[in-house]
Amino acid sequence: MIRGISVQLLQLSRAGGTPAWTPVTVENVLVAPVTEVDNSLAYLPDGHRAVYHLGIPKADTHSWEGQLVQFFGATWAVVGIPTKGIDGLIPGPWNTKVTVELYRSAAPDVNSLWCDTVQLLSGSAAQDPEGYEVITPAAPRSVAAIFNRGIEAEAVTEGDKAGMRQHSIVELWTGDYEGETLVSFEGTTYTVETSKPTGRGTVLLTLREVWR
Repeated sequence: MIRGISVQLLQLSRAGGTPAWTPVTVENVLVAPVTEVDNSLAYLPDGHRAVYHLGIPKADTHSWEGQLVQFFGATWAVVGIPTKGIDGLIPGPWNTKVTVELYRSAAPDVNSLWCDTVQLLSGSAAQDPEGYEVITPAAPRSVAAIFNRGIEAEAVTEGDKAGMRQHSIVELWTGDYEGETLVSFEGTTYTVETSKPTGRGTVLLTLREVWR
């Protein structure tokens, strides 16, 4: 008899003002790798790289859209919208398919995911006569964040391949982001290239290091 594995579904909340995930164990979840034949899901239109499909049991009532999941010693982010079938028309105990991408290569204590602090600045970055960017910032605001250095190679432009800039992604609580155009972290200032809601109460900012 086929049986799935136990996974940890991380439910995001902000009790007491601090972002945190509460792990919930979901039993009997099927895990299958996304194959290259399944091109419609292997590379999603927004640039995400799908890695696994999860089969969720019919009895499960949790919300999976935009959440994080831990299994196989790593942390995964749910991408896209879970698809659900009609129970009576689907044999077996599973009726919902969830697609995930790699979020962190290790599965740390969930509370440590919000250990970073970044400064948000409402300023602008313009080039000086020599071609270097000069920042004119306003007063910064410090907020809790998850800072990830590096993004997928597909997002790097030809000009950036010369090594003149670095790319990073920072995740913020949606209520903490007020449209700032600059982010400072550990002495480096970045311009915000794109912002995208995750569906789990946070927003992902794609960052580009300001030329120095």
